[in-house]
Amino acid sequence: MKPAQSMFTLKKVCALAAVIAVVLAATFYGLRRSQVAGLRHREVQDTDLSQVMRAKVHPDYTFLSFTIWHDVPLDSQKMDAIAGSAKNIKVAAHTVGEYQSLWSSGNGGDFFRNNVQELDEVAGQLEDAARKHDPHRVENLFAKMDGVCQNCHSRFRPDLSAQAVPAYTPEAHTP
Repeated sequence: MKPAQSMFTLKKVCALAAVIAVVLAATFYGLRRSQVAGLRHREVQDTDLSQVMRAKVHPDYTFLSFTIWHDVPLDSQKMDAIAGSAKNIKVAAHTVGEYQSLWSSGNGGDFFRNNVQELDEVAGQLEDAARKHDPHRVENLFAKMDGVCQNCHSRFRPDLSAQAVPAYTPEAHTP
């Protein structure tokens, strides 16, 4: 290879390396920005307790309710999924528990804190029972969890409590 050709090839390699470096830097910058934006979105979302409940508690609670009460038998695959959802609710209880402004207010602060702590404990017990594939204990603990939820709703969100939902009657639902 002639010196002029090797210099031309070296310039091509350097230019290609520069283009690759720019593309990689732009990709990294874009990914980093999306991660930061996602964290900001999570912070904003977590500032509203009702949003936390809708996003972090309700989907897993709904899954548990359907699976435990309606999708029997509880095989090992369902039990593992129940354990995962119970764990998610336990983690969510910690997030809910961070709403200390609700604790310190004179309007039921101790009541709220005690319910959050009980939800945390029951969710942990439910996770343990599901990991051990104990369907009887899973059913009892989910009923207990439902009671904790209904207890808190009856005080802070009566519109969502079980008492606010009219009982099913066939006559009311006949076309």
